[in-house]
Amino acid sequence: MLLWRGLRSPKLTIGALVVLSVTVVWGFFIPQQLDHAPHLNTVLWRSNLPQLLQPWGDFLFSIGLAHIFQTLWFWFPVGTLFINSLIALADYTPKAWQRWQSSSPSIEWQHPLATRSIKTMPIRKNINWDTLKKPLNEQGFITHQNDKEDRLSATKYGWAWLIVSVIYMGLIMLPVALLGSYYYLEIDQFVLSPADKQQNALLAGQLELQMDEQDTIVYTPNQTKVEKSLSGSLYQPQFLSRVLVMVTSFDPVLTVHVSNSSDKLVRLLPFQENLDPSERLHLPLGDNHQSLYFRIVSEGLTFQITPSGEGEYNIQVLREQEITPFVNETIYEKTPLSVDQLSVHIATNHQAEILAYYDPFTILYLLSATLIFSGGIGLLLRSPVLLWFVAEQQDSYQWLHGATERFGKTKNGQHLLHELLHFFPPNHDELT
Repeated sequence: MLLWRGLRSPKLTIGALVVLSVTVVWGFFIPQQLDHAPHLNTVLWRSNLPQLLQPWGDFLFSIGLAHIFQTLWFWFPVGTLFINSLIALADYTPKAWQRWQSSSPSIEWQHPLATRSIKTMPIRKNINWDTLKKPLNEQGFITHQNDKEDRLSATKYGWAWLIVSVIYMGLIMLPVALLGSYYYLEIDQFVLSPADKQQNALLAGQLELQMDEQDTIVYTPNQTKVEKSLSGSLYQPQFLSRVLVMVTSFDPVLTVHVSNSSDKLVRLLPFQENLDPSERLHLPLGDNHQSLYFRIVSEGLTFQITPSGEGEYNIQVLREQEITPFVNETIYEKTPLSVDQLSVHIATNHQAEILAYYDPFTILYLLSATLIFSGGIGLLLRSPVLLWFVAEQQDSYQWLHGATERFGKTKNGQHLLHELLHFFPPNHDELT
């Protein structure tokens, strides 16, 4: 019985949620080892940590925080939350349902999450319950007097006793959704460059960032071939083939391509480590005066491009084994530059970084959050209250016992009883 009460405890619920939240935040903001990726070594993982955590990098790696979603750090609170919510739901719901259905709820059972207040006073022998029914009805209570006429019960928002069960139903859905996401979640993050057509397996279609309308992304499904335009607004979620897609950044780039005398594009080698050789480079524009570099290996030429103004660029070209540029000119955007029978073209564009997210259990997360938050707001606005008044003959005295049960602080119940029992003046003569 003690173990049962411990497992249903709301303190355990809160503890499991806190630990789970911490592990999820850690997993999202600290680099994690993915199942399909090459295994990280300690040094590489530690170098990606925030500077404050780097001295403890070896220890954190050894206890599994480099792949937290595959360890007990994550799954233990998930399992604990599921068991706790299941037991709490099984324990609270049946009797809370009986309370809602019954016109005269039993005083024998107290809701484990509610508090009771009790007050007793001597009264005259001829008690009139109608004196109490009127103020109770005015406050929204539904009253019921039992057949023995020695007891009066009153309830307000009786249905709200089931709100706790609704909250725990939402909490049960959360571990189920997390388990489903572990097996079925797919995330793809990629960069879409100007005039770049990319096939995406997750989206089952082709994406293209149009150069003439840089804020428009065109999506073409493989099945229907019907184009659909996406808004380039940052962090505006959109659904494509049941996949949630959003643009996480729209960064300026300098698009460069070089053609020879036959109008054939020449292969360019960028200096940036994160860019691959291509016939059309999209060089990130950081600082307005930051120089950008690329090479044409076949011609032995190195190019330096430095923004010098709005739509204005300084281009310097250096031959191999020479230290002085043989070309040093300033040109305007979209104005080609001739270098050794080569035509250099530059234009300012944008490239989009796109996040594609597919999880069939997303609806379960939304339903869970809806139940939890709506239940919490419901308890805040419509907290249930139960009142019992029992007249008892004891020796030569008659006593009136008042009890209230509600979610919240006990002093609120004491205040309510004190107000209601004033309708029955105490019989001081019988006590002397």
